[in-house]
Amino acid sequence: MQDTLPKDVEIFARSINYNGLGDLYSKCDPIPYDWRSPIVIDGYNAVIARVIRDLGGPQNKFTYVDTNFLVSPVWDSWKDWCHLSEKAVIAQAIYVASVAFGVIKLPV
Repeated sequence: MQDTLPKDVEIFARSINYNGLGDLYSKCDPIPYDWRSPIVIDGYNAVIARVIRDLGGPQNKFTYVDTNFLVSPVWDSWKDWCHLSEKAVIAQAIYVASVAFGVIKLPV
């Protein structure tokens, strides 16, 4: 797949954020209405990280950006139980941009 990308193109995949657990989404009636529990999100993030790692190669144009260290401490404090707070959004955007522009180097 890397051979089909132009030389100057990089692909970044960001981790999925946790979502607040409300009664509409976490009730079991007979099964949960929503799949966005923290444990399931962690599983999806592990799969995304693995796919990105497996797509790597000599050119390594694929990068997984894990922002959970920013979101995890505040995932259940959002006012509407669905969206990040403005401060968390800004912190996440700055971090992702810093990785994309090479200001922050992620371990390989």
